Formats: sequence, structure tokens, C-alpha cells
Amino acid sequence: MIRKLFFLLILIIGTQTSLFSQEYEYVPFPDSAAIWSEVFYWPHREWEEGEVTYERFALNGEDTIINDKSYKKLYLFYDTVFNIDVAECIGGIREDSLKKVYYAGKRIHSLKPLIDFDEVILYDFSLTVGDTIMVDSMYNVDGNMIVESIDTVQIGNTLRKRFSFDYAIPQWIEGIGCRSGLLFAGRDYLPAGVSEQNRLMCFFQNDTLVFHAEQFEDCFTLETNISQVSVESDLNVYPNPVFGDVLIFNWNSSNVHTIEIYSNIGDRIEKLNAEGKTSITFSTIGLTSGCYYYKATTLNGENIAGKFVVYNQ
Repeated sequence: MIRKLFFLLILIIGTQTSLFSQEYEYVPFPDSAAIWSEVFYWPHREWEEGEVTYERFALNGEDTIINDKSYKKLYLFYDTVFNIDVAECIGGIREDSLKKVYYAGKRIHSLKPLIDFDEVILYDFSLTVGDTIMVDSMYNVDGNMIVESIDTVQIGNTLRKRFSFDYAIPQWIEGIGCRSGLLFAGRDYLPAGVSEQNRLMCFFQNDTLVFHAEQFEDCFTLETNISQVSVESDLNVYPNPVFGDVLIFNWNSSNVHTIEIYSNIGDRIEKLNAEGKTSITFSTIGLTSGCYYYKATTLNGENIAGKFVVYNQ
């Protein structure tokens, strides 16, 4: 009996170990169903408040040929969801068998990519500690970078290598890219007295939030992603915050056509038809506590935007 109990205990321990332990395997760079949500801080004097632009990049699996090489099309868009009809194809991304990730295409601004050539190496996930990335026409870096450390972190259900360099920024994460942004894999370029930065806010794959940078509350910022965000309007939203189950939109002369509700990571939850009405009710049942966004579109195509907070007691 004791022997049976002993073997049963060993079996249980072994089963739990196999369930909770995880072996590292290389995570390839995505080639489809991937979205990077980023913020770019335009050049400004360090004592000034600079302008920001919120951008999103998407790989949807489409192939393209650039200079006789095969890539996956990379799209740039500014809306809350990826729509190929309005997104701009800016180039392509490919990964070779040596774990190097390349970009060829349009330069978005001074940091994306840093060096504007036909093709640049964004990442080299074959690097080891002590390796130096030298500035040349191939690497998208500003100043030589030395790999200071490589560790393994669990992001979601996957173990990924994390590459840190002899600067606080950048930091590369296998299968995602750089915390400075997809197309900017080097350190921040900071001329004397001028600040200019780019940051990755969130990364999605297969409609799942994989990475969310801790310094950002949301993955999606309404004020910039929607052009002409807010016009003069008599649209009221109450109660805000919502402690019950109902949110009311009310207006008199705004001629609201539709109202869209978004989560704090930019997923559209609901689209309400408001044409011919002066108020509409939205049920918050099922929503978790947190911040949500709305975009009301008028018959003239203008946008009225804002946010509300839900508290579940």
C-alpha cells in the first residue's frame, strides 16, 4: 500500500511538472494576423510639449515582390481596426533562415526606418551576448550597439528571448520586435536640446493582445486615431462613470448617424444606429470595469469622440 502511494505521488508530481514547465523554442517573426500599435513623439525642444502621432502597422499575410525578393506586405493605418481599403501599403517585411528580419519600403518619418535604403535589417535574433551591431547601410540603428544581456521571458503562453543593449532603449523581444517600435530597432536619436522618440504601445496577434507596454494605459488613443475627432457638439453622455447597467447618449441638433463603442485596446464592441433619433441607450451589461471610448459620426461625416468609465460593483 505504501509503495502504491509512493508511486502515485511521483506520478502526480511528474504530471504537474509537465503541465507547468515549458521549454524554450524560437518564436519566428510574424508574417500575418499581426498588429503593432505605436506612438511617435515629434522632434521638439526638451522644455516644450511636442506633438504626437499614434500609428498602427499590420501584416495580413499578403505576399509582395520588392527588388526580386519576397516579402509580406506591411500596412500603415490610423483607425481603430484594420481595413485594407483605407490602409496604406508602405513596404514589406521578411525573415531569413538566419533569424534576421528585413524591411524594404517607404520611410514614414525620421525614425521609421532610421536609414532610408531599399532594404534594412530591423532585427538579428541570432546575436549573442557581447556581439556588436555596427552602423552601416544595412542595419537600422543609430550608433554602434552592443548586446549586453539576453534572457528569456514568458509573454502570454510563450517563452521568448529578450535582447538588451548598452542603452536603456532599445530592447528587442523575439517574435514581436523592438520596444521602441516595429520599424525602429535602434536607440533614440537625440540631438542637442531636442527630444524625439518612438514607443511600441501594444502588439496583437490573431486578434489577441500579446504585449502591452506598462507605461501606457491604453493600446489605442482615440484623439489621434480618428481624424477630425471632435467638432462642436451638443452630444451628452451620462451617467459617466457608469455604476449601473445603462449609458445614455443624448443630443438635440448634432444629426448623429451612428455611434461606435470601443474597448481600451481598440476593439469595436458595438455599432448603434442613431439616425432620426435624439437619444440612444447602450447597455453596459457584460462589460468589465474600465475605460471605454465612443465615436459618434454625423450625417455630414464629422466625428464626435469621447470616453466613459464603467464600474462594476
